[in-house]
Amino acid sequence: MTLPTLYISVALGFLSLARGFAEINWNTAPKWIIGFGVLWLFAARNRWKWFPTPALFLCIFLSVIGVANGASLHWMAAGALASLIFWDISNFRFQMLFLPKGDDMLGLERRHFLRLIGITFAALLFVTFLGEWYEDIESLWYFMLSFIFILSIYQMFFRR
Repeated sequence: MTLPTLYISVALGFLSLARGFAEINWNTAPKWIIGFGVLWLFAARNRWKWFPTPALFLCIFLSVIGVANGASLHWMAAGALASLIFWDISNFRFQMLFLPKGDDMLGLERRHFLRLIGITFAALLFVTFLGEWYEDIESLWYFMLSFIFILSIYQMFFRR
């Protein structure tokens, strides 16, 4: 249940960051950001436990740099939030390895995802309202919100 969410969150996060940097005409930054996203996927696949924390700080730093240079707030916030989700799920997967076999693993995953989905939607709605207040929001942003909502409902209730 966690693996598809990992891959989708890293894709959405790094594509959001790359989109934000492409808006301000930093032509090489999106390529490096997507390459870093592929490296993070490789690290998650090989279970490099040390990698998610420095990668999270780098993504937040990139988001701050993007906003400071005029990139859209909502794309930079989506990139930082998705990297935070990826970091959280990566650490949760490592913690799940050390649980006894008798524990309700599926129940633990569902409760963790429910908390994570609540926090994510609250943050995305906050960024949406900020974006509406300060700048125009593209229709692609609302498409991404709808996609995340549908994917979250699917993850919570229809995956077994």
